[in-house]
Amino acid sequence: LRAAARGRAAFRASAERARAHLIENIIRAVSDAQINEGRNGQAPNILNLSLPGRDTDYLVALLDEAGFAVSTRSACETDSAEGSRAVLAIFGDPSRARATLRISWGPDTRSSELTRFSRALAQAAAFIDTSGRG
Repeated sequence: LRAAARGRAAFRASAERARAHLIENIIRAVSDAQINEGRNGQAPNILNLSLPGRDTDYLVALLDEAGFAVSTRSACETDSAEGSRAVLAIFGDPSRARATLRISWGPDTRSSELTRFSRALAQAAAFIDTSGRG
């Protein structure tokens, strides 16, 4: 039990550093990306963001082609045209709630994979912007 607790603490610290780096990379690459966080914090290995004006279902498909499995909503939400209920409740912005993307990772995820993900996200967002599929 002590070993599991130490492993959990080490993962939390690692995930917090990875999350901060991932946010920095995403904001640098996709300047209008909005990070969705509540006031009381969040799980360190989950990042929810909004990409205004973009079809995030299409973005999920593009990221899947690049080898990344992400979601437009949390596991407990149904397929809804309103988007993320949590983002809507926190920010009160329906367009932000409809443009969400949820990224999560585990203890075996390397920082290089998250860097590669941020690049793939930037490329997919740029493709959507230039193709008019927002």
